[in-house]
Amino acid sequence: MAANIATPEFLSELQSLYPAPAKYVDGDWFLAASIAFSSSNCPEGIPYILRHALDDLDKLSDTSDEDRRLLVRKIRDGIFKSGLISGYLKVNTTSSR
Repeated sequence: MAANIATPEFLSELQSLYPAPAKYVDGDWFLAASIAFSSSNCPEGIPYILRHALDDLDKLSDTSDEDRRLLVRKIRDGIFKSGLISGYLKVNTTSSR
């Protein structure tokens, strides 16, 4: 379901709502989107957000591995911290057969 929502067009539109910072990893759109998908019990959308953000970051000429790690760390920490308030993902990973 979230894969249908987290399309590149939707993510680009969401990104356009946030002002572009001087440094890409200082932005907030990918953090807000990841937390929203996580809190809405749609964790399958988070990899699409991460891939879109990393692709955008790679388009910049001055991207380092540290910037990529920082972006992933910010998303991970945001999801973890928001889980304290909204609860953690409610995905059933066990088979009920």
